[in-house]
Amino acid sequence: MSGNRIKIERPIRLAIFISGSGTTMEAIVQASKKDGPLFGKILPVVVISDRVCEGLVKAKKLGVPAVVVTRPISSDGKELFAIFDKFHPDVISQNGWLSKTPLSVIEKFEGRIYNQHPAPLDPENRGSDGMPLHFGGKGIFGKAAHASVLEFQRLLGRIFPSEASIHRVTEQFDEGEVVARRKIEIITGDTAESLARRMLPIEHDLQIEFLKHVYDGKVK
Repeated sequence: MSGNRIKIERPIRLAIFISGSGTTMEAIVQASKKDGPLFGKILPVVVISDRVCEGLVKAKKLGVPAVVVTRPISSDGKELFAIFDKFHPDVISQNGWLSKTPLSVIEKFEGRIYNQHPAPLDPENRGSDGMPLHFGGKGIFGKAAHASVLEFQRLLGRIFPSEASIHRVTEQFDEGEVVARRKIEIITGDTAESLARRMLPIEHDLQIEFLKHVYDGKVK
């Protein structure tokens, strides 16, 4: 299905997976309201979290149903499928989701499940050990992703842009096809914290633009 364009003649029913503060989720939901860039295109139908977190409070204030699934999530994803049966999402957006998504869910939503990542990804460029040569993988998320970019630049002795990424979700962390990117310049003296602060609004804008493309059928 990843080779087919998604085109639905109604607002796309979106499930948003979170694990923390839910800032990207909040940006998406706000953009879907009247006069927002996603109004009439994206309908957030449920926010799913794998832990009690600030994002759940935000979702409820925004009027979006919010559900907590107990960790560890079962390998067959039955907890998630029970939620899908109630809310019938068309697309899943993982925005700060830290759990490993069950393969059964990935297969069910093949070509329709995406993950937000705050650093450059290049899953097709692999080293001799077969691992991708990029700033992703298990445990590389949030500030750790920014720290890995900055440390690599320090070791290399030169500065280059970082970027926000959106990729398809596969069985391995951060190894799916990258479907959207947006660069940000590194400033001398940047820390993982300062880079994260500057990157976050770029991630939000990228997510909103990408979801518009999904609705318009521009995503293969």
